[in-house]
Amino acid sequence: MYENIAKHIQDNGGIINLNTELTKIITREHMAAGVVIKDKLTKQTIIKDFDIIVSTDNFKDMLASMDELPTAIKDNVERLEYRSTIFVYVEINPNSILNDQYCYVLEPKMHTGRYTNFASWSKDLKLSNNKDMLVLEYWCKFNDGFWNQSDKQLSELAINDLMIMNCIDRKDIYRTTIVKYKDTYPFYPLNSSSILDPIYDETKKYKNLYFIGRCGTHKYNNQDHSILMGLLCADRIKGDDSINVWAVNTDPTFQEERLVD
Repeated sequence: MYENIAKHIQDNGGIINLNTELTKIITREHMAAGVVIKDKLTKQTIIKDFDIIVSTDNFKDMLASMDELPTAIKDNVERLEYRSTIFVYVEINPNSILNDQYCYVLEPKMHTGRYTNFASWSKDLKLSNNKDMLVLEYWCKFNDGFWNQSDKQLSELAINDLMIMNCIDRKDIYRTTIVKYKDTYPFYPLNSSSILDPIYDETKKYKNLYFIGRCGTHKYNNQDHSILMGLLCADRIKGDDSINVWAVNTDPTFQEERLVD
């Protein structure tokens, strides 16, 4: 999917900067003006001017980089917190009885919060005829004790979780791979609205600067919410000023619990 999106952008004259870190959003008189990026390979810092900026990058980091943001708002930004995710990928013998596509785990003896069996989604996701791939997810704070465990420790933890499930033999586990992602989930304290609402109100004052996506808005979006944000943002850029991108995913109840006439 990502390769197809990249091809579409480049085929239509767009430029994609790889191995690049966005370090700063530049605004002038509450208007988008440009960004500062850093080439991870050459370490070179480059300023690029833009009339319109759409950010899906880390909301906290991007706001902290904006010089025009008032001190009181930056104080709120500093209070934003995240949960990070550790994925433990496990290659297994496909003869196990793990047939679920994915499953949330509530067993207190286990450390994982969710596991996924890719082969149960589609046969095209099988590694081979004699190998399937599972992934076990673990959530923590960036750089805490859990995050800083070695790959060997995390692998053993995941294997022990699978043993507790009693649905796979240890001999059917071939190897494991660890992938860590920082700040994957926004964390909401009890007083989150008093922190976030002033931030959201302040960002609306900036012309041609848009924040979308889960990480980009500090909203616990599902994929459909984030896609909708992108579509609405495009319509607003095209001139529909009636659109409020921030209104996405503000429902007071879960969709699964809503009654439909």
